[in-house]
Amino acid sequence: MKTFYALCLMLLPFLSFSQTANDYINKGVEAHNQQNFKTAIGYYTKAIGVDAKSLLAYSNRATAYYSLKAYKEAIADCNKLLALDANNHTGNYLLGITYKEQNKYPKAIEHLTAAMAAKPTDANTIYNRAWAYWESMDHKKALVDMKKLVEVAPKKAEYHYWCGKWKQEVGQEEYKTAIKDYTKAIELDDKYVEAYVERGAYYMTQGNFKAALKDLTTAKKIDPSVEVDHYIEAAKFELEMQEGN
Repeated sequence: MKTFYALCLMLLPFLSFSQTANDYINKGVEAHNQQNFKTAIGYYTKAIGVDAKSLLAYSNRATAYYSLKAYKEAIADCNKLLALDANNHTGNYLLGITYKEQNKYPKAIEHLTAAMAAKPTDANTIYNRAWAYWESMDHKKALVDMKKLVEVAPKKAEYHYWCGKWKQEVGQEEYKTAIKDYTKAIELDDKYVEAYVERGAYYMTQGNFKAALKDLTTAKKIDPSVEVDHYIEAAKFELEMQEGN
């Protein structure tokens, strides 16, 4: 259920000093919102031709390039954007996620950190840096970011799930509290199959086979394709052994 939050940019018209540039941006936004990215790029390029310092034209065009996976062009526009405004959140964020898509994690972390300096509580930025840390095998820092994300966006079940999941990878002391994260994820989304599976697995490690069986069978009912049959059989076997004793 891993979801990468690639973009979350509000594409809105911008009232610049040039009405012509503004007209091009508005047309670009209209095409962009219809996912006609190449058409949008054409309009943003015309806007830049009129106003070479238009931050919005550069950021929107970079976003369109990113959507087309034209990463070289997206990076070039982000660099132009940062040349105009070194602390620009959008420029650093877009560079960060672009480098992350290319598995260039040190650069991704560098720019996502800069983006967080501009907007410390932006959930998408924190989420992407967490995954950049995770993919670069810095699991402890990844977990720190995911814990922060839970504080920033406590109503997002997915963040609680990954917080619990990553605790298991970081160490036993962290894993002891993972049950709280899985339970919270389920409270927020009672159809969260992966959370039921992981909480069931947690209960198995604690010898609470009755609770494990309940979670695992619930996961199976929600999604019959989920591969937990062996865990269900193991939980049933352990319960039978307990009853036999």
